[in-house]
Amino acid sequence: MNADLARAASLLPRLDAVDGQLRRCHEELRATPLRIEAEDSTLQLLRDELKDTGASLAAAESRLGGAQTALASLERRLDRARGRVASLVSAEQIEATEREIASLESQCSDGETEVLEGMEAAESLEGRQQVLEQQLQAGDSAQGNRQAEWAERSGELQVQVTTLDASRVELASGVRDDVLRLYEAALGRGPFGGSEASGITFVDSRFICATCHARVPPAWVQEARNHRSVQTCDGCRRLLVLPASPASSDPEPTGPDREANSPT
Repeated sequence: MNADLARAASLLPRLDAVDGQLRRCHEELRATPLRIEAEDSTLQLLRDELKDTGASLAAAESRLGGAQTALASLERRLDRARGRVASLVSAEQIEATEREIASLESQCSDGETEVLEGMEAAESLEGRQQVLEQQLQAGDSAQGNRQAEWAERSGELQVQVTTLDASRVELASGVRDDVLRLYEAALGRGPFGGSEASGITFVDSRFICATCHARVPPAWVQEARNHRSVQTCDGCRRLLVLPASPASSDPEPTGPDREANSPT
């Protein structure tokens, strides 16, 4: 048994756990501000839409006011024309006034339609404005809470990162340089399939890698278990780190031994 490899075998799982925690902390420090920024953009779109809706509502109300004024004027003219009919004696005057009344009635009908359509448009815009105001109020409140929570959480994460960095330095200092290079190379390959990034892997009793499910030659597992050499899985390229077995239960390796990845 190589004492350096035995020490590495005891430290690498702890180092890998620290690296996993660091990765998650850094990911949260990176991703959460992006989510907050995206929500800010969404709220800004709501503000822009609210502003546009307000302008459209003002224009619709202005048009509605103009239509109502025009209709009121037509109705007054119509009332006057109807009032003149009784005092007219000339057939030509009566006929001309009746034509005027028919024209004014048609214009009044069109004006009433325009007023109704204007009221509907203004109502719709006012309803949309109210909905946007409520959404924006709720969004601003939620965003304020998120930002306050993140201000506290980001401070906690920074403290965690500092503590984890110190732990990592201490753990890595106990791992032989060549083994540490192999571990960090495996870690740098990132996730494998559905598993998170890791520098180590485990093997079950059937010699199946827990990461990539490839079969690992029993002799390689025995070499790693007895700390005679550093072994990696051919599938995921992660280091095999296994607890030492009692000497009485250690089977002899079968087949040619694999060359160590690091010198013993």
